[in-house]
Amino acid sequence: MGPYDRGATCTGRRGFELSSGLLRLYHSFGMDTSRKANLEYLEDSPEAVIAYAAGNALVILFVPSMKRKYVFGIDRTGVGSFAVHPTRKSFTVGEKGRDPKLCVYEYPSLDLIKILRNGAVRSFACMSYSSGGGKLATVSGSPDFMLSIWDWNKEQMLLQSKAFGQEVYSVKFSPVNDGRLTTAGTGHIRFWKMASTFTGLKLQGDIGKFGKVARSSPNMIEICLLNP
Repeated sequence: MGPYDRGATCTGRRGFELSSGLLRLYHSFGMDTSRKANLEYLEDSPEAVIAYAAGNALVILFVPSMKRKYVFGIDRTGVGSFAVHPTRKSFTVGEKGRDPKLCVYEYPSLDLIKILRNGAVRSFACMSYSSGGGKLATVSGSPDFMLSIWDWNKEQMLLQSKAFGQEVYSVKFSPVNDGRLTTAGTGHIRFWKMASTFTGLKLQGDIGKFGKVARSSPNMIEICLLNP
């Protein structure tokens, strides 16, 4: 599916909200330095182009000229997280707000090409692509904290599981096996695998142990495999 008409996919404003056409953005000042993983390269040649979230927009900055483009998403409710595809030919923006969407944009056209739904209740906290770019992993923020694995090109959720009971700041696929990944956040790290069970493919997660552990610990071996 796609590309999409952004206006046609908007959920519409509520009674107390102003129309998005009433005001026009003049400039976005600064960036959110408290946000995790809030700076990504889109191009490094012939000129450096970077992306970062600021306010309710994803900012595309052309470094030599300092010119900017802004991506507001469908509902203009803010940016929770974003990730750039390994080919740098597209990127995904996870929105904030009521039933936020994952919006995939083609680069450099900025056409909206895919929309992924039902991955979060209020926001997306972090996300990343597999090394080959075929899968996308996302973790939602409070109150649900759900880990979801997507076939983004088909706009299809493959697997979903509770990531943790507190904030998760990072999710990463293994660089050598996209059936394994890690999540980490407040006081924890968790190692995941996509395992075949009697009822089908499931996400299974093991909590990492902190403190003094034997060198032969499976958790230590897993860290080496996932993060060489």
